[in-house]
Amino acid sequence: MHYLIKEIIEAYIEDIDNNEFKDLYNTLNEYITHEQLVPLLTEALLTCGINPLDHLEYVPEYYMYDTDKLKTLSLREGIKSIGVGAFGEISSLNFVRLPASCKHVAAYAFANCYNLKKVIIDCPDTQFNNSAFYGATEITEIFYRGSKDQWYRLVHQVSEFQAPGILIHCSDGDLRL
Repeated sequence: MHYLIKEIIEAYIEDIDNNEFKDLYNTLNEYITHEQLVPLLTEALLTCGINPLDHLEYVPEYYMYDTDKLKTLSLREGIKSIGVGAFGEISSLNFVRLPASCKHVAAYAFANCYNLKKVIIDCPDTQFNNSAFYGATEITEIFYRGSKDQWYRLVHQVSEFQAPGILIHCSDGDLRL
């Protein structure tokens, strides 16, 4: 997965007629880890109006890890999977929407997103790693496109979804944990 985002970033860099940016990218790539490089370059591309996710089916590991520039996240239809730590440690994040195409959310994908309040899950068959929302303890409301029976099967996958007081809106009625 790492090589996909790297290829996309490199393709955009080739289109940029700025040797200083290319030199910076190459220097960073030599001296810091991929987990540090991807979020930095992703932020830079987003600032320029370029979204690398427009070209991917999978959100790479540590895609926007530990950035505070993201308040809401609505992933586009076509995203199939979210990698380890992809949106972890984003304290400003308060809303997440997972598209119907998203079938898997890896460990720590939204870990320690302390201000996350609302989550929309458009695919009732999405599989969550049990630590996908680790530390996201402020979730108050979940909109789930599946039934209550499907929710009860899903809730055992993610401990943060079992916190008392969360209001779950299912296709056949509401639940309060």
